[in-house]
Amino acid sequence: MNIMKLKFIFIIATLSPFAFAGQPPSPPMTRVQYLMGTVCEITAFGPEAKLAINQAFHKITELENKLSHFKEDSEISILNSMAGQRPMAVSKDTWEVLTLSIQIA
Repeated sequence: MNIMKLKFIFIIATLSPFAFAGQPPSPPMTRVQYLMGTVCEITAFGPEAKLAINQAFHKITELENKLSHFKEDSEISILNSMAGQRPMAVSKDTWEVLTLSIQIA
């Protein structure tokens, strides 16, 4: 799952109240977790809210495990430790983040 899919999950979770306009509204579901060095709070609506929240937190955890420079076994930490020694293959997520970082810099 890439960053675009995560954005799609967020959009679906955000728009789901409008898709079920004729049905009784379900209460919003919110979950909070500490990830990536900050408090992450996700709120979703609709019958698939729990699933959307679980998928979003799963993706954030996956990205943290790849991108954290505080974790010795993350792709970023390994890439940094190998800098200038030899090429290293990275996941699509890591590649997308690095590419975007270069464009923004």
